[in-house]
Amino acid sequence: VVTFMMFSGCEQPSTSGLSLGGTGTSGETTTSSSTCTTSVVDYGSKFNITTATRGLYSDIKLLPGTAYPAVVYQDSAASAIKYAYWNGTRFIPETVAGDLAANITFVQLAFLSTGIPIVAWTTGATTVKVAIRSAASTSSGTWTAAVVDTFTGGATRAARLSVSPNDDVGLTYITNTAAGVLKFMYCPATCSNPASFVPMAAENNVEG
Repeated sequence: VVTFMMFSGCEQPSTSGLSLGGTGTSGETTTSSSTCTTSVVDYGSKFNITTATRGLYSDIKLLPGTAYPAVVYQDSAASAIKYAYWNGTRFIPETVAGDLAANITFVQLAFLSTGIPIVAWTTGATTVKVAIRSAASTSSGTWTAAVVDTFTGGATRAARLSVSPNDDVGLTYITNTAAGVLKFMYCPATCSNPASFVPMAAENNVEG
């Protein structure tokens, strides 16, 4: 069985110490060991372990206003990109969009202040895709996915997604041409549909 697993949390080690003033003598410092637990995000299906991958590309964030993690990841066995969030007991997985494994690279996850998740990824080819959920994770909702930009003459890669305090969404990516191009896309506040992303200025001669 192919599984995608992650650390759901670790308790940070605590440190305590005592200094004795005037004598130049310091008391002993003790550090307790950290405790980590591991949870299965997606059990998936039985596949040939050499051909099926789950989580080769992934990203993780905390649900807004909580200490609960959420993760987006590539699932080659299902030919899809998936999203899962921790509800306090277990991870709840759902399919974001169907796509071939080779077309899911540099996956990014971000949240609006409303808790709505946004996913972006490059396809390893000429396109960049974005998917937005219609509601926060804990509410019933659907995903809308679309191509937001197309680049000819090279492959898209290294996507980065961020959200401002005003819920403006920025997406950057670069191309792997000889004279690399850094591209920026913008979706205004309350970004609710991938069609709202607008390409902005590009910068040439980017290495990396």
